[in-house]
Amino acid sequence: MRWLEYKNLVPLIGWSDDKGDFFLYVYMQNGSLDTHLFGNRTHLPWNVRRNIALGLASALHYLHKELGQCLLHRDIKSANVMLDLNFIAKLGDFGVAKFQDPQLGPQTTDVVGTWIHST
Repeated sequence: MRWLEYKNLVPLIGWSDDKGDFFLYVYMQNGSLDTHLFGNRTHLPWNVRRNIALGLASALHYLHKELGQCLLHRDIKSANVMLDLNFIAKLGDFGVAKFQDPQLGPQTTDVVGTWIHST
């Protein structure tokens, strides 16, 4: 898959196929959204939360409508939403992504992604 460049996607610096897949991404200073929701990170004010939601929506709109091909991420979760220095949301981890032909209409895909078990 050719790599995508968009303001709300985690930038890819490089990769290596020598010993399996290895990808090097830009460091995100504020970690993942997951650490702020469930970890010991700072409380996020409502305006920051709103901007994170809008950033993620912008990334998905780009992948589904603006890219030219519909790319389904298939593993949307807070651990895959990274936050830069200004708390701008950037979607990452495209390990189970799949191109979808929009002409085929809605289709069911296999269950993929990371299972989250509640206790």
